[in-house]
Amino acid sequence: MRDKWIKAGLAVGVCFCFLGACSQQTNTVATAFQDEPAAHQLYKGMIEAMRKATTLSWTGDYRMEMLGRSHAVAVYRIWLKKPNYARVEMTLVGHTKPSGILVGDGDYSWICWPEGKLRYGWERSGKYAEEYEAYQRKFFVKKRTPAGMHSIGHEVFAHLGLITVLEPSTFHEYTDSLQGYVDGIRSLGTETAGGEVCDGIVVSIMKHQRSWHLNCVPRLLNDADGKRVKP
Repeated sequence: MRDKWIKAGLAVGVCFCFLGACSQQTNTVATAFQDEPAAHQLYKGMIEAMRKATTLSWTGDYRMEMLGRSHAVAVYRIWLKKPNYARVEMTLVGHTKPSGILVGDGDYSWICWPEGKLRYGWERSGKYAEEYEAYQRKFFVKKRTPAGMHSIGHEVFAHLGLITVLEPSTFHEYTDSLQGYVDGIRSLGTETAGGEVCDGIVVSIMKHQRSWHLNCVPRLLNDADGKRVKP
């Protein structure tokens, strides 16, 4: 994922250059690598910066790897605003209009499919399960979203088939369930992205059964006065 827009209203301006961020999962249990305090602090700084911001937005590529080859599936855009507002647009590769949209109005999340509900999950449409052509443009989802107690990541996966490496609701003080299983973070070195010197890290979860490669976590942040500070 690559952070493309940072709104002027940020309490803490961040250059999240998540270019090449990915989640990897294996079927074997490996030994967790030794946690590096400096890398762990960078990760904590990233989470804190997300939670301190008043608005935040980014764009990302959703890709899948099969037989060693990477395939583009969709692009998505996320806009977040305090206290509990959100918008996610996902556009499938080959389409010019959003294929799925989530809007959080502060109390509820609403999901719709402008070009028709995706066949993904259609079997859960109850009595309409065999009538896709007739009803694909008539469905929407409405769900209550208490602040800090709901997951945008879960919703877009369940209803749009979209996987985001980072949990967008972290911005709204939500803590995703995998955080309790993080057992090590180490550095991947530095690189320059978007004119910023950034640090890459890999986050090990459940002894490396799953890992997050984040390239790049910011080396520097902006404070509320626009001054550059270390996280």
